[in-house]
Amino acid sequence: MNACRLTFVLLAVLATGPLACQRRPEPPATQPASRPAEPPATAPASRLPLPQAADWSRAQALERLDDKQRDTRLSAAWRLLQLDKLSDALPEPLEECDVMALGEDQWVLGRLGDDRRYLVAPVVFAADGPARVLLAGDPERATARLWVSDLTELMPHLLLTTTRVYALGEEPRIMLAAGDLAGCRFAVRNEEGLPYLALLHGTGPDAAEVARYDYDGYEESFYGPASDELPPPAEGRFELDLDASEGLVPVGGELDEPNEPNVPMLPLDFNYPLPIPPY
Repeated sequence: MNACRLTFVLLAVLATGPLACQRRPEPPATQPASRPAEPPATAPASRLPLPQAADWSRAQALERLDDKQRDTRLSAAWRLLQLDKLSDALPEPLEECDVMALGEDQWVLGRLGDDRRYLVAPVVFAADGPARVLLAGDPERATARLWVSDLTELMPHLLLTTTRVYALGEEPRIMLAAGDLAGCRFAVRNEEGLPYLALLHGTGPDAAEVARYDYDGYEESFYGPASDELPPPAEGRFELDLDASEGLVPVGGELDEPNEPNVPMLPLDFNYPLPIPPY
Protein backbone atom coordinates (compact mmCIF):
# COMPACT_ATOMS: atom_id res chain seq x y z
CA MET A 1 0.00 0.00 0.00
CA ASN A 2 2.83 2.36 0.89
CA ALA A 3 4.64 1.48 -2.35
CA CYS A 4 1.58 2.31 -4.40
CA ARG A 5 1.10 5.56 -2.54
CA LEU A 6 4.79 6.49 -3.19
CA THR A 7 4.47 5.66 -6.86
CA PHE A 8 1.40 7.89 -7.15
CA VAL A 9 3.23 10.81 -5.50
CA LEU A 10 6.18 10.47 -7.88
CA LEU A 11 3.88 10.47 -10.87
CA ALA A 12 2.13 13.56 -9.57
CA VAL A 13 5.46 15.39 -9.12
CA LEU A 14 6.53 14.52 -12.66
CA ALA A 15 3.19 15.69 -14.04
CA THR A 16 3.52 19.06 -12.36
CA GLY A 17 7.17 19.55 -13.17
CA PRO A 18 8.73 22.59 -14.80
CA LEU A 19 7.53 21.68 -18.28
CA ALA A 20 3.99 21.01 -17.21
CA CYS A 21 3.64 24.13 -15.08
CA GLN A 22 4.73 26.49 -17.80
CA ARG A 23 1.63 28.49 -18.76
CA ARG A 24 1.06 30.05 -22.04
CA PRO A 25 1.39 33.81 -21.75
CA GLU A 26 -1.98 35.48 -21.83
CA PRO A 27 -2.52 37.86 -24.69
CA PRO A 28 -2.01 41.47 -23.64
CA ALA A 29 -5.13 43.31 -22.82
CA THR A 30 -6.19 45.39 -25.75
CA GLN A 31 -6.71 49.09 -25.19
CA PRO A 32 -10.06 50.49 -26.30
CA ALA A 33 -9.84 52.38 -29.54
CA SER A 34 -9.55 56.12 -28.90
CA ARG A 35 -12.50 58.20 -30.07
CA PRO A 36 -11.87 60.90 -32.63
CA ALA A 37 -11.73 64.39 -31.17
CA GLU A 38 -15.13 66.10 -31.24
CA PRO A 39 -15.29 69.20 -33.38
CA PRO A 40 -15.46 72.47 -31.44
CA ALA A 41 -18.93 73.68 -30.69
CA THR A 42 -20.11 76.28 -33.15
CA ALA A 43 -22.37 79.21 -32.44
CA PRO A 44 -26.02 78.45 -33.12
CA ALA A 45 -27.28 79.67 -36.44
CA SER A 46 -29.21 82.91 -36.35
CA ARG A 47 -32.95 82.54 -36.06
CA LEU A 48 -33.48 85.76 -37.95
CA PRO A 49 -35.14 86.43 -40.17
CA LEU A 50 -37.89 83.88 -39.58
CA PRO A 51 -38.04 81.46 -42.54
CA GLN A 52 -41.69 82.19 -43.24
CA ALA A 53 -40.97 85.93 -43.58
CA ALA A 54 -39.69 85.41 -47.13
CA ASP A 55 -43.28 84.73 -48.24
CA TRP A 56 -44.96 87.69 -46.52
CA SER A 57 -46.61 90.35 -48.65
CA ARG A 58 -46.11 94.04 -47.89
CA ALA A 59 -49.43 94.20 -46.07
CA GLN A 60 -48.60 91.13 -43.99
CA ALA A 61 -45.18 92.52 -43.07
CA LEU A 62 -46.64 95.90 -42.07
CA GLU A 63 -49.15 94.19 -39.79
CA ARG A 64 -46.32 92.40 -38.00
CA LEU A 65 -44.27 95.53 -37.21
CA ASP A 66 -46.42 95.92 -34.06
CA ASP A 67 -46.13 92.26 -33.04
CA LYS A 68 -45.36 91.50 -29.40
CA GLN A 69 -42.57 89.13 -30.43
CA ARG A 70 -39.35 90.96 -31.25
CA ASP A 71 -38.24 88.28 -33.73
CA THR A 72 -41.46 88.76 -35.68
CA ARG A 73 -41.06 92.55 -35.75
CA LEU A 74 -37.48 92.28 -36.98
CA SER A 75 -38.39 89.72 -39.62
CA ALA A 76 -41.17 92.00 -40.86
CA ALA A 77 -38.73 94.93 -41.17
CA TRP A 78 -36.27 92.68 -43.02
CA ARG A 79 -39.00 91.64 -45.46
CA LEU A 80 -40.04 95.24 -46.15
CA LEU A 81 -36.45 96.24 -46.94
CA GLN A 82 -36.20 93.22 -49.20
CA LEU A 83 -39.38 94.23 -51.06
CA ASP A 84 -38.11 97.81 -51.44
CA LYS A 85 -34.69 96.56 -52.65
CA LEU A 86 -33.01 98.29 -49.71
CA SER A 87 -31.42 95.26 -48.05
CA ASP A 88 -28.08 97.10 -47.91
CA ALA A 89 -29.63 99.51 -45.41
CA LEU A 90 -30.39 96.73 -42.91
CA PRO A 91 -28.61 97.48 -39.60
CA GLU A 92 -26.36 94.60 -38.54
CA PRO A 93 -26.38 92.36 -36.68
CA LEU A 94 -30.14 92.01 -36.87
CA GLU A 95 -30.23 90.26 -33.48
CA GLU A 96 -29.15 93.54 -31.82
CA CYS A 97 -31.90 95.60 -33.46
CA ASP A 98 -35.49 96.43 -32.63
CA VAL A 99 -38.56 98.07 -34.15
CA MET A 100 -40.41 100.92 -32.41
CA ALA A 101 -43.58 102.79 -33.28
CA LEU A 102 -43.15 106.47 -34.19
CA GLY A 103 -46.86 107.20 -34.34
CA GLU A 104 -49.87 106.08 -36.26
CA ASP A 105 -48.84 103.91 -39.23
CA GLN A 106 -45.14 104.73 -38.83
CA TRP A 107 -42.28 102.65 -37.39
CA VAL A 108 -38.49 102.71 -37.15
CA LEU A 109 -35.87 99.95 -37.26
CA GLY A 110 -32.45 100.48 -35.73
CA ARG A 111 -29.64 98.90 -33.76
CA LEU A 112 -29.82 99.15 -29.98
CA GLY A 113 -26.73 100.88 -28.64
CA ASP A 114 -25.28 101.04 -25.15
CA ASP A 115 -28.00 103.53 -24.27
CA ARG A 116 -31.16 101.64 -25.19
CA ARG A 117 -33.19 104.83 -25.48
CA TYR A 118 -31.66 105.33 -28.93
CA LEU A 119 -31.75 103.40 -32.21
CA VAL A 120 -28.58 103.58 -34.32
CA ALA A 121 -28.59 103.74 -38.15
CA PRO A 122 -32.38 104.05 -38.31
CA VAL A 123 -34.72 103.15 -41.18
CA VAL A 124 -38.32 104.43 -41.16
CA PHE A 125 -41.35 102.52 -42.43
CA ALA A 126 -44.75 103.98 -43.27
CA ALA A 127 -48.00 102.32 -44.27
CA ASP A 128 -48.41 104.53 -47.32
CA GLY A 129 -44.98 104.35 -48.91
CA PRO A 130 -41.59 102.66 -49.21
CA ALA A 131 -38.99 102.55 -46.47
CA ARG A 132 -36.92 105.68 -45.82
CA VAL A 133 -33.22 105.41 -45.04
CA LEU A 134 -32.45 108.41 -42.83
CA LEU A 135 -29.36 110.38 -43.86
CA ALA A 136 -28.75 108.10 -46.83
CA GLY A 137 -25.31 108.78 -48.26
CA ASP A 138 -24.26 110.88 -45.25
CA PRO A 139 -21.00 109.66 -43.62
CA GLU A 140 -22.60 110.24 -40.20
CA ARG A 141 -25.45 107.82 -40.89
CA ALA A 142 -23.67 104.79 -39.42
CA THR A 143 -23.49 106.45 -35.98
CA ALA A 144 -26.67 108.55 -36.14
CA ARG A 145 -28.93 107.90 -33.13
CA LEU A 146 -32.70 108.29 -33.15
CA TRP A 147 -34.37 109.22 -29.87
CA VAL A 148 -38.03 108.16 -29.93
CA SER A 149 -40.32 110.61 -28.14
CA ASP A 150 -43.23 109.39 -26.03
CA LEU A 151 -45.11 112.65 -26.58
CA THR A 152 -44.17 114.63 -29.68
CA GLU A 153 -46.02 117.71 -28.44
CA LEU A 154 -43.38 118.07 -25.74
CA MET A 155 -40.43 117.01 -27.88
CA PRO A 156 -40.28 115.66 -31.44
CA HIS A 157 -38.42 112.51 -32.41
CA LEU A 158 -34.80 113.61 -32.63
CA LEU A 159 -32.00 112.29 -34.83
CA LEU A 160 -28.62 113.06 -33.25
CA THR A 161 -25.28 112.96 -35.02
CA THR A 162 -21.87 114.17 -33.90
CA THR A 163 -22.47 117.59 -35.46
CA ARG A 164 -26.22 118.05 -35.85
CA VAL A 165 -29.66 117.57 -34.30
CA TYR A 166 -32.56 116.84 -36.65
CA ALA A 167 -36.28 116.86 -35.91
CA LEU A 168 -37.92 113.91 -37.61
CA GLY A 169 -40.76 114.81 -39.95
CA GLU A 170 -41.54 114.06 -43.55
CA GLU A 171 -37.94 115.13 -44.07
CA PRO A 172 -35.39 115.58 -41.26
CA ARG A 173 -35.12 119.27 -40.35
CA ILE A 174 -31.83 120.62 -39.02
CA MET A 175 -32.61 122.10 -35.62
CA LEU A 176 -29.07 122.64 -34.31
CA ALA A 177 -25.83 122.54 -36.26
CA ALA A 178 -22.32 122.67 -34.87
CA GLY A 179 -19.81 125.34 -35.62
CA ASP A 180 -17.25 124.00 -33.14
CA LEU A 181 -18.53 121.80 -30.31
CA ALA A 182 -15.10 121.59 -28.61
CA GLY A 183 -15.52 117.87 -27.96
CA CYS A 184 -19.10 118.13 -26.70
CA ARG A 185 -22.04 116.00 -27.80
CA PHE A 186 -25.82 116.28 -27.84
CA ALA A 187 -28.05 114.05 -25.71
CA VAL A 188 -31.64 113.99 -24.47
CA ARG A 189 -32.12 114.28 -20.72
CA ASN A 190 -35.13 114.33 -18.42
CA GLU A 191 -36.08 116.61 -15.56
CA GLU A 192 -39.10 115.58 -13.51
CA GLY A 193 -40.30 113.47 -16.42
CA LEU A 194 -39.96 116.23 -19.01
CA PRO A 195 -37.35 115.83 -21.77
CA TYR A 196 -34.88 118.48 -22.86
CA LEU A 197 -31.85 118.58 -25.12
CA ALA A 198 -28.45 118.96 -23.50
CA LEU A 199 -24.93 119.61 -24.72
CA LEU A 200 -22.57 117.43 -22.69
CA HIS A 201 -18.81 117.46 -22.21
CA GLY A 202 -17.25 114.13 -21.31
CA THR A 203 -18.68 110.62 -21.22
CA GLY A 204 -20.58 108.46 -18.78
CA PRO A 205 -22.56 109.63 -15.75
CA ASP A 206 -19.92 112.24 -14.91
CA ALA A 207 -20.43 114.15 -18.17
CA ALA A 208 -20.81 117.86 -17.50
CA GLU A 209 -23.86 119.66 -18.86
CA VAL A 210 -22.54 122.59 -20.84
CA ALA A 211 -25.79 123.95 -22.24
CA ARG A 212 -29.51 123.25 -22.10
CA TYR A 213 -32.06 123.60 -24.91
CA ASP A 214 -35.78 123.56 -24.13
CA TYR A 215 -38.27 122.85 -26.90
CA ASP A 216 -41.22 125.13 -27.64
CA GLY A 217 -43.93 123.18 -29.42
CA TYR A 218 -45.70 126.33 -30.63
CA GLU A 219 -42.59 127.82 -32.21
CA GLU A 220 -41.20 124.36 -33.10
CA SER A 221 -37.80 125.60 -31.95
CA PHE A 222 -35.23 125.11 -29.23
CA TYR A 223 -34.32 127.94 -26.88
CA GLY A 224 -30.74 127.95 -25.66
CA PRO A 225 -27.25 129.42 -26.10
CA ALA A 226 -25.56 129.67 -29.47
CA SER A 227 -22.10 129.82 -27.85
CA ASP A 228 -20.53 129.82 -24.41
CA GLU A 229 -17.40 128.87 -22.49
CA LEU A 230 -16.98 125.32 -21.22
CA PRO A 231 -17.31 124.91 -17.46
CA PRO A 232 -14.06 124.32 -15.54
CA PRO A 233 -11.91 122.30 -15.44
CA ALA A 234 -12.53 122.06 -19.20
CA GLU A 235 -11.13 124.83 -21.35
CA GLY A 236 -12.38 126.40 -24.53
CA ARG A 237 -15.79 127.32 -25.84
CA PHE A 238 -18.44 125.83 -28.06
CA GLU A 239 -20.26 127.56 -30.88
CA LEU A 240 -23.25 126.63 -33.01
CA ASP A 241 -23.71 127.55 -36.64
CA LEU A 242 -26.56 130.06 -36.48
CA ASP A 243 -27.12 130.10 -40.22
CA ALA A 244 -27.54 126.31 -40.37
CA SER A 245 -29.47 125.97 -37.09
CA GLU A 246 -33.01 126.36 -38.41
CA GLY A 247 -34.67 125.49 -35.12
CA LEU A 248 -32.64 127.59 -32.66
CA VAL A 249 -33.73 130.72 -30.84
CA PRO A 250 -30.54 132.00 -29.15
CA VAL A 251 -31.03 132.61 -25.43
CA GLY A 252 -28.30 132.99 -22.81
CA GLY A 253 -24.62 132.19 -23.20
CA GLU A 254 -22.42 134.59 -25.10
CA LEU A 255 -24.82 136.79 -26.98
CA ASP A 256 -23.70 139.57 -29.29
CA GLU A 257 -24.70 143.01 -28.16
CA PRO A 258 -27.89 143.93 -30.01
CA ASN A 259 -27.62 146.84 -32.38
CA GLU A 260 -29.28 150.00 -31.23
CA PRO A 261 -32.45 150.55 -33.22
CA ASN A 262 -32.17 153.42 -35.67
CA VAL A 263 -35.28 155.36 -34.63
CA PRO A 264 -35.54 158.89 -35.97
CA MET A 265 -35.84 161.44 -33.18
CA LEU A 266 -38.23 164.33 -33.57
CA PRO A 267 -37.16 167.78 -32.41
CA LEU A 268 -38.64 168.90 -29.13
CA ASP A 269 -40.26 171.99 -30.69
CA PHE A 270 -41.91 170.00 -33.47
CA ASN A 271 -45.62 170.69 -33.57
CA TYR A 272 -47.84 168.03 -35.11
CA PRO A 273 -51.59 167.67 -34.91
CA LEU A 274 -53.01 165.16 -32.50
CA PRO A 275 -55.35 162.59 -33.99
CA ILE A 276 -58.98 163.69 -33.70
CA PRO A 277 -61.29 160.94 -32.44
CA PRO A 278 -64.23 160.17 -34.72
CA TYR A 279 -66.87 161.35 -32.25
